[in-house]
Amino acid sequence: MKTKWCLLSVGISGLFLLAIFWQVNIQEIKEALKTADYAYVPLAVLLNLLTNILRSYRWKYVLNPLRSIGIASVFSGVAIGYMANNVLPARLGELIRSYFLGQKEGLSKSSTLATIVVERLFDGVTLLLFLTFISLFFPFPDWIKKVGWFATAICVAFSVFLAFLVLKKNLTLELVTWSTAWVPAHVARRVHGLAGSFLTGLAILNHRRDAILAFAFSVLVWTVEAGTYYVVSLCFDFHLPVYVAFVTLAIVNFGTLIPAGPGYVGTFEFFCVSALSLVSVDKSVALSYALVLHAVLVIPITVIGLMYFVKDHVSLAEMRA
Repeated sequence: MKTKWCLLSVGISGLFLLAIFWQVNIQEIKEALKTADYAYVPLAVLLNLLTNILRSYRWKYVLNPLRSIGIASVFSGVAIGYMANNVLPARLGELIRSYFLGQKEGLSKSSTLATIVVERLFDGVTLLLFLTFISLFFPFPDWIKKVGWFATAICVAFSVFLAFLVLKKNLTLELVTWSTAWVPAHVARRVHGLAGSFLTGLAILNHRRDAILAFAFSVLVWTVEAGTYYVVSLCFDFHLPVYVAFVTLAIVNFGTLIPAGPGYVGTFEFFCVSALSLVSVDKSVALSYALVLHAVLVIPITVIGLMYFVKDHVSLAEMRA
């Protein structure tokens, strides 16, 4: 099953790469990459590093109801998680960073995973707010409006679901007990324990101060990352309005929710080019931009994550288990 899932995710990446390279001129891509001004890349790398530091502070506040954890430890978890996302298919880094930090800090892995679920909710809400604000002065095509409404419905439904889990914790655990009545007793106890730990990880939803701070850091995270998108565009002399960076950011990040190969290869490039096509950027130049941007976002944090991976003696065998 694992092999089939990996092959499927890699196949999805291949399809998206085929779809985008079918529409571009390879020679024009080479020319755009050759003439780009890479003097802006170091600034883009620094902004990306700042983004991940801000992500660490955001996660720290989401984790606070469980236990206060030092920012250095949280950052190592973020770095290893993104490194894993960039070298493994299907966003497995989310599971790996929950395991890593749980193991390192003596926290329940299920509780830690629940905090990442909350992060993803904050991400979705933040990106939708960006798109909503930009829509006041930028005429989105109908297909983006429809996707936006669908994503909003998903976020609202997911928020209501998590709120129900937190407010009706006892009822939720009773439902878990009822639904596992037919399985062996030791399995039922294990599932009940995991469910209880997961619900504990959602505790931030009952802690207003930490929730507000975590959401504020979500806004900072995505604002700075939009800055990375904008700075890389300067390499190609786009001269586009700043808000286009936010539009591209949102479309790319919603698009890369599709399970794909390591590092979102294929989906990242496809949705980046699709976003820039809204403002009539040539697809060959847009793909050149996407390739450089992808490298800026992936390579530094992957190197940092590998360093922590070695330093903290992370065991792949334990993670597989």
